[in-house]
Formats: sequence, C-alpha cells, structure tokens
Amino acid sequence: MSQQLTVQEILHHLVEIPSPYPFENQLVEWIATFLEKHNFTLHKIPVEDRFCLVAKRGIGKCLLLFGHLDTVPIQGVEDENPHHPEGRNKITEHAKTLGWFQDPFIPLIKEGRMYGNGAVDMKAGVASILATALSLPEEWFQSHELKIALSVDEEFVDKGMYQILQTDLVRNAKGCICPEIADISTVVEMGETPDVGTILLGRRGRIAIEVLVKGKAAHAATPKAGINAIELATTMINHVMKSVESGELPLGKHEILPEASITPLKIHAGTSSLSVPDSCLVEFDRHLVPPETPESVLKQMEECIKQVLKPSEFEIRKTNRPTPFLLPFVTSKDSDIAKVTISTLESLGYSVKISGGNSVADENMLSSSDYKHPILHAIPTIVLGCKGGNYHKENEWVDLRSLEKHYQALLKICENW
Repeated sequence: MSQQLTVQEILHHLVEIPSPYPFENQLVEWIATFLEKHNFTLHKIPVEDRFCLVAKRGIGKCLLLFGHLDTVPIQGVEDENPHHPEGRNKITEHAKTLGWFQDPFIPLIKEGRMYGNGAVDMKAGVASILATALSLPEEWFQSHELKIALSVDEEFVDKGMYQILQTDLVRNAKGCICPEIADISTVVEMGETPDVGTILLGRRGRIAIEVLVKGKAAHAATPKAGINAIELATTMINHVMKSVESGELPLGKHEILPEASITPLKIHAGTSSLSVPDSCLVEFDRHLVPPETPESVLKQMEECIKQVLKPSEFEIRKTNRPTPFLLPFVTSKDSDIAKVTISTLESLGYSVKISGGNSVADENMLSSSDYKHPILHAIPTIVLGCKGGNYHKENEWVDLRSLEKHYQALLKICENW
C-alpha cells in the first residue's frame, strides 16, 4: 500500500476484495489500514456485525467525501460468502452462466475498461476518493478538514448510513461530494453512465406502498360463492396504472429531478388448499419528487383505489422497513459546494450538465432536509460520477480514462474548496 499507488491500482485492489452486502468487512479493514497509514484518524461505526468508516484529517472548513463500499451480490447466489472457497466457487460458476467473462471479483482490463463486480457502482468512486486523499498537499490540511465517510448496506436498506447519521461524526461538513453513478434519465438509452462533466444536484426519493386487497373465501369449484382477491387486485392495479397514463393520478414534476414514477413490484396471494383466495398483497414502488411527501402520495393512492374498491375491500400502508425510506433532496446551485464544483469543472474545460438522479442512494439520507433529529444532517451534496456501464448486472465496467479524469477533477475541486 505505497503512497505511489495510482487511482487505477487502488481500484484494482478494491475490486479484487469482494464486498457484496453483507460481506463488506474485509474491504473495510483494507481501507482502514490504508487510511491510517496515511495519517487519517479513523472511527468505526458498528452495523450489526459489520462496520462503516469515518476518517478525518486536518482542521478548518470541512469537506466530506462519501461513498458506499458494498456491491450488489451476483444474482442467484446472493447468500454465498465470497470469502469462503466453497462460496467463491459457487459464485464464479454461476456468474459464468449469467454471461460474466470470468470470476467477477478478478479485475479484468480490456480495451480501456476495467470489468468486475462493483467496478463503477461504486468502487471507482471510492478509488477516486482515496487517491484524492493521498494527493492533497500538506498545507491544504492546515486550513481545511477532509472527512471521508464510507458506508455498508447501501444496496440493501441503508443500515450503514442510518448508523453514521446517528453520530455527530460528519455533522460539521459544509459540503459533500459523492462520486456515485450519475443515473440520469438518458442512461437507459445511452447504455452507460455519463462522463465527468455531468453532475447531479439531487435525487428522487422513494417509498414502497402495500395494498392488502380483501376478498371472500370459497371452494374453488364454486368460485362465485366467494370473492377472489386476486381478481380484485388485478382490477385495482389496472385502474392505478391507467389513471397514471390518463393523468387522473398525476405524478410530480421537478425542474431538475426526473419525473416521479409508480410501478407494481410484488404480488402475493394464493392458498395451500383448493380455495378462492381471500386476500392479495400488492406492493408498489413510488419514486417521488418535491413537494411530494410519503404522506401525500399515500393519500393520493388511497383516493385512486377508492374509485374501484370499497373501503372495506382494502388496506393501504407504507411497507415496513428497518430504516427510514429515502426522501428526495435537491442541492442549491448557490451552495458553496455547487459553485466550487461547477466553476472547477468549467476551468478544466468541461461543459457542465446539471441533472438529477433517477434512483435513490445513501446520499438521500445524508442530504435531505425532510428528516428529523437525530439523523437530520441536510449536508449540501453533489454527485459526480465517471463513465461506466452494466451496473447491477454481468460484466460491470468502468472506463479507465474517465476514472483518471474523475480523480483529477475531484482533486482540483478539493483544492479549490
């Protein structure tokens, strides 16, 4: 772990240490040793049997660099431990059936890209953070404080960020850069995340809404003697989605963030006997934008469903979750972090594109002003990612030239802070 490690070499180390949730601890330990060796004071925040890291160095105006260390598991072998030989073998063999070029935890460099699990989401960003922390001049730390927060469980239910925010370890930060993927609306069409010149000033929020549809049991041979909850649920789902299409169920719009959205995610029904099901549980995903709130969209959904179901035929509620749902955030262009980021990128020759993120991430909880004490931090945050693709699927990759540009830009932003 020499100080001479390049950002690409750091990324190589990060990718080759598997960290799908909940197996992040080996990567946490590697980074902890790395940062301690380079004069950072460390705090480990317990998250069940795992840890988040908050590192700090210097004194003065505080800048926070934030990233998450976990990756999504390889689909179909989510419970296998990649740090055990048997689990690693099962993951590798299954990954090949999904189309991976090779073991997803062995970095593969090919035609200017590095392939591997988490390569762009978001180990490239973490590599850029670590390279930047090592490259800042000594005199910078005499008038500035750099804090680095690294969470676990971001790809699940954000337990790591939730625990970080219940401490005061990052509360003094005046701004935050998060080198997460910039999942703007055109990513689907582009097939890859945008290059360094695109920044996110915010992200949509989301909640999950459960609708329990109630029917009446009967023998399946005489279905008319009962009320089939699946049929009622189908009617309800169709009505909700048609109401969205017609505009009768309006979805929020925002000048920066992508438009709000709703889609059915899960449906559970059926019996173990030959019976008409008397209940059906449907879960909707509802991404929201300001000024929408979880309470307002829940009420809106209830009123829509009442157009086709009687109040006695359904119950509606937010899905239970061990951590708060992620609320939308928007960082002002007039904030210090936005002005420094935009002016720095422009000075480096970038034509800056300002956008908002489609999906939620840990920075929602860090940055939204709609939470309550003790987790309320409302730290102005800019998301600045680099070019990559195939995140959350086989052969995830990051463009190595973009990674180098990202590191140079992040370093310059910090120097100008």
